[in-house]
Amino acid sequence: MSIIVFGLTFLIPGDPVVAILGPDTARTMESLEVARRELGLDQPLPIQYFNWLGKALQGDLGRSTRNKHPVSESLAQRLPVSIELAVVSIIIAAIIAVPLGILAAIRVNSRWDLTASLISVVGLAIPNFWLGILMIWLFAVQLKWLPASGYTSVFEDPIAGLRHMIMPALALGGGASAGLMRHVRSSLLEVLRDDYIRTARAKGLQERRVLLRHALKNSLIPVVTVMGLTLGGLMGGSLIVESIFLVPGVGSLLVTAIFHRDFPVIQAGAMVLALFVILINLGVDLLYAFLDPRIRYE
Repeated sequence: MSIIVFGLTFLIPGDPVVAILGPDTARTMESLEVARRELGLDQPLPIQYFNWLGKALQGDLGRSTRNKHPVSESLAQRLPVSIELAVVSIIIAAIIAVPLGILAAIRVNSRWDLTASLISVVGLAIPNFWLGILMIWLFAVQLKWLPASGYTSVFEDPIAGLRHMIMPALALGGGASAGLMRHVRSSLLEVLRDDYIRTARAKGLQERRVLLRHALKNSLIPVVTVMGLTLGGLMGGSLIVESIFLVPGVGSLLVTAIFHRDFPVIQAGAMVLALFVILINLGVDLLYAFLDPRIRYE
């Protein structure tokens, strides 16, 4: 992953030295060469990569070429904001998707199933950034219920924090709930056709107990997998939404860094997001052992 992130950074169009010095100053070849030597961009790519990786493994992610601030400090300030947004978004997605998916599965081919399927298709079709713009127009501009942009930590002011977080979280979680609902429905339908479900019903168990205790628990493994992948995607896919709502997270930091060709910030931010995706998937794999007693990791 580090090789991919480091290599793809140099495919970004434009010269980072020109972006740092500006178009007028960059016209002199001498100033360009001096800046390249200071940034280490005059060395071969393999040497640049191993220098960057060695420092990163020691916790030194470099300094921003735009404002000279340590990249690690910028990420430490912005990473909790992105994590908070991703967690609230996945909670909203689960609140929407799980009940609708269960309802569609137990009322298969009914109007409830068709309605849930229609909601899922619409949710998958609407881009989250467009949904965010619509919500700003409706809830902030027209109704004036919520602030249009900004961020307040829920630990400092829970009410203000939730008011600022609800629209970006809905923009991300709304689209994520569509795909999650389809997996809840299909997984639960498959379990409901198993023999042990028919046996439980034949024993006279209440339908609610059959559904919640036997069917739903055994259908959670693919759902948890999708939720883990979705959470990882929300961590990395919040770039545009954070920019629209002016949320000071890693996504908006990366967007600004890309525009300014700030290589250290781009590389460090992308690596941190990739690391979170890997750790989330590892956590999901370990969670299987608690959901299914047939699975054990030693």
